[in-house]
Amino acid sequence: GYPAARDPGTYTDLAERLEAWARRRNTDPVLGQHIHLVARDPTGLPIGQVEGWLDRHGSSPSTPTTCEVRSLVVDERVRDYGVGSALLGELESLARHVSRGPTFAVAEVLVPNSALSFYEKLGYRSFSFTTMLTLDGSEATLGPSRRARQASAGDAMSMARLEMERRTDARARGDLRLDRPTAVDASFAQAVARHLAATTGDLLLFDETELVVQASLSVSTLEAPFAPVVRAALGRLAVSHGGAARAAEVLALAAERARRLGARRLEISDLAPDPDDSLRRLVQDAGARPFSRIVGRLLP
Repeated sequence: GYPAARDPGTYTDLAERLEAWARRRNTDPVLGQHIHLVARDPTGLPIGQVEGWLDRHGSSPSTPTTCEVRSLVVDERVRDYGVGSALLGELESLARHVSRGPTFAVAEVLVPNSALSFYEKLGYRSFSFTTMLTLDGSEATLGPSRRARQASAGDAMSMARLEMERRTDARARGDLRLDRPTAVDASFAQAVARHLAATTGDLLLFDETELVVQASLSVSTLEAPFAPVVRAALGRLAVSHGGAARAAEVLALAAERARRLGARRLEISDLAPDPDDSLRRLVQDAGARPFSRIVGRLLP
């Protein structure tokens, strides 16, 4: 998805860090919230590996711990021998053991990628879709961003209500990373207000007095082993029912800000996997191309 660094020194430094991690692990695949497994052939040579990162995206005890599957790689000479499924199965088992409760395994699969069928055969299902919009001027088809603006603390209650709609839609698609939606109370609105006081990336659009679109823009510089390019990502996209057509103004504002901060592309995530979804069609009609799918499975 993003270019790798070309400086050989980058990979020397990376190898040294990996060796330091290996010494700290002392052959234990679990280090804190990180799991790293390596498959070897009878001579001891590595033929595959997988990583898992454990995290909690919710505060409710009933919300599963998320295990993000990363870097599942198998030597092409031993593919179709079950190495990948064995690595993933062992990772899932360790993740359940470490989390000591419900665990939701997720993986990002770039599009197109034959790995999608691999995950689907093991029970993973798509619940989120990401597109990539090139910021070369074509994003002007989104139109002006006259009414879209940055969120402020005074928007907290409206944003809290729309966040619950987002959670309802996400869980209906199979995204179990978030807490179940609940009634909005003052404490949740206060938490949103504290978040808004500490960030400038939340964008929104009101229709008269009703909040109809909100999203969160993050812009950062990628670290090694990637090339140091500026990455812009628009996530937590929430649209009130019937408001998808109004999302173009928020997308236009996000594209303007990302381009001004040096990004050449804008990731737009949290879209429905259904290609006929109105918001996804709007984004792709503006020139965004498919980038990745998020697949997940609740571990038994």
